[in-house]
Amino acid sequence: MGLATENINILREKIKKLKRVRNRWINTKVLIIDEISMIDSIFFDKVEAIAKFARYSKEPFGGIQVIATGDFYQLPPVSNNKFCFESKSWRLVFNEMIELTDIYRQKDYKFKKILNEIRYGEISQETEMEIRNLERNIICPPGITPTYLFPLREEVQNENEKRLAQLNGKLYTFHSVDTGDKTLLKQIDKNCPALEVINLKVGAQVCLIKNLNNSLINGSIGVIKSFSKENHPVVYFPVPNCLVTITPQEWVIESPKSEPNDITVMAKRIQIPLILSWALSIHKSQGQTLNYIIVDLTKIFECGQAYVALSRAANMEGLQVKGFNKQKIKANSKVLTFSKLFN
Repeated sequence: MGLATENINILREKIKKLKRVRNRWINTKVLIIDEISMIDSIFFDKVEAIAKFARYSKEPFGGIQVIATGDFYQLPPVSNNKFCFESKSWRLVFNEMIELTDIYRQKDYKFKKILNEIRYGEISQETEMEIRNLERNIICPPGITPTYLFPLREEVQNENEKRLAQLNGKLYTFHSVDTGDKTLLKQIDKNCPALEVINLKVGAQVCLIKNLNNSLINGSIGVIKSFSKENHPVVYFPVPNCLVTITPQEWVIESPKSEPNDITVMAKRIQIPLILSWALSIHKSQGQTLNYIIVDLTKIFECGQAYVALSRAANMEGLQVKGFNKQKIKANSKVLTFSKLFN
């Protein structure tokens, strides 16, 4: 479906002409949707309608079993303020909902309690005092500075460019290699964490944006120590205390499988899996775990932003909070109403 910006009739015509895509719908038995909170109601209804059309079925999602996971208390859809649970087809598709209550990113009970209060927008006086105590400076490993989390992308860009300009030495520029279907490349350009162009120097603080192994994962923070003969960045990661040459990685969109080993790459981006990490946007940090962060809440404007930002921290020791204002910490009223279905 691509970005599915067209109306449903145009999307149906596209599906008619794309046999391989239609076969993908027909052969699918289970569809798993991760980060369901970021999908808006209009897009969800379009996908559901196309599933019926492609499979010649009037059943919800054309008879495909749908499993959706995510947290509606986090950031809402970007393109449309309506959550997918407000869509026409939501109640037809899902007949069972399960709430997962255990937190695994954080181990400290007190920190978990603080995060839960922020999540629901119900902050006690005790929690308010604990958060205000986090305005102190934090101690990082040698060569590492805390990553700033900002609500606005402009703040992130300004901070990273300023810090990069302060470094002496040669500037290395990496351009992505993008190949494949033009429509899908637009999708990659919009959604891929790897940037089309990234500038790096020795001494730059960077964040890994792809899992390389069990120790070097999406969100690992390091410092560039040198560049190899092939001009690949050599990065020191304090956790897990290793020096690694970072080579280009692939982000791909594959075609459907008609046979078990029949995989065709329809579009892909090849790029160094790093971004500058003196600063990150709260939106881009979603899903990551960061060991040392400074969260600036001065300009938060969205329900769930504070919760997403603060819950990126692995522990309170590595978290500094600026600009806390209890009145700005809110949970979305629609989500609060929806969550009562679990009670």
